[in-house]
Amino acid sequence: MAHELTQLEKESAQPLLPAAEYAAGFEKLAHPNPKTEAEHAAQMQKLGFGVEFSDYMAHATWSAADGWNRKVIEPYGPIALDPQPGSHFPIHV
Repeated sequence: MAHELTQLEKESAQPLLPAAEYAAGFEKLAHPNPKTEAEHAAQMQKLGFGVEFSDYMAHATWSAADGWNRKVIEPYGPIALDPQPGSHFPIHV
């Protein structure tokens, strides 16, 4: 007996949109000090995972009520995380 697909299973079965269509849903914030064209070109010649980084990063917020919202492309920088662990990360004293 087959089970009824969940919303997540239904959505994950859909083909992905082209990246440009996803990007169009993000607001791009101005960068105060972007790389020059020469710096960018030099960086593209020596790409390495965890070595070279973009001037920008994507940031979005999730809520059950609104789904993905407050989507922005913002200057690269620190990511703030709430130090309070969730219930699946128990604290041992």
